[in-house]
Amino acid sequence: MRLLNDGFLGTVSSPGSGTLVCEARAEWDRPDDFFNNFVEVYVYSGTNSGVSANPTDWTYSSHTLTFSPASTLSTDDLIEIHEKFYVSQYNESIDAAIEGVTGMCLQKSVDTSITMAADTYEYDVPSGMIYVYRIDQEEEADSDVFNDQFPIDARDWDILQGSPAKIRFIKNLFEPPDGYDLRVWGLTRSTKLISDTDICSINPNYIAYEAASLLHSSLIQGTGATYDEHGHASLAAYWHKRALEVMGSAGFMTDLPQGSKEVER
Repeated sequence: MRLLNDGFLGTVSSPGSGTLVCEARAEWDRPDDFFNNFVEVYVYSGTNSGVSANPTDWTYSSHTLTFSPASTLSTDDLIEIHEKFYVSQYNESIDAAIEGVTGMCLQKSVDTSITMAADTYEYDVPSGMIYVYRIDQEEEADSDVFNDQFPIDARDWDILQGSPAKIRFIKNLFEPPDGYDLRVWGLTRSTKLISDTDICSINPNYIAYEAASLLHSSLIQGTGATYDEHGHASLAAYWHKRALEVMGSAGFMTDLPQGSKEVER
């Protein structure tokens, strides 16, 4: 939001039906009707988190914002108000930025769902893993304690690619002990963000810059003499260039751990 100069944050101090009084903050000290043409007021945290509405009137003297559709928010709800873009557009652009580099920026994943059985040498690769690089064996059945010092020798197992892909232990090299769990270490693709607590391994500067580029691209309008009269094409190019600079920096791409074995081609 700040990269795009697209609005402000605030706190509801006095809610009404279809109105709110915003706490006194300098950035909200705007003349009457200033926010009337903004596209959205959105509750990003608080009792009414997720509520979205269109600003319709602003009264400076009382710091009162009127919005539609009408609802009654709660004191101390945290809001953001946007001039150009809806929160849904921000989310879509962030997801698109992530999607563009999911094959380069991978997330580590650990799974302990596999329990071995005697004379059974093949087990489904944990869901989502595209590389497996280490497998530990439980020290005692049902102990949930794994041998950190001595993983199962990488020569004792391989990956059978297919649907579903399998971890295969090599007969005569490893005999699966009945009832012992495995701890499988692997890499998954970065996924779209659903909630504020989701973890993403991609450099956040890249996501912010590429999302800004995509948002500006969505506003390019006009043809001929009126093409992009508001300069969104140049801003889109500028932020995309910044994103590429981050992409080219050391550590942006995930280095595969030693011994990584590919799950799919």
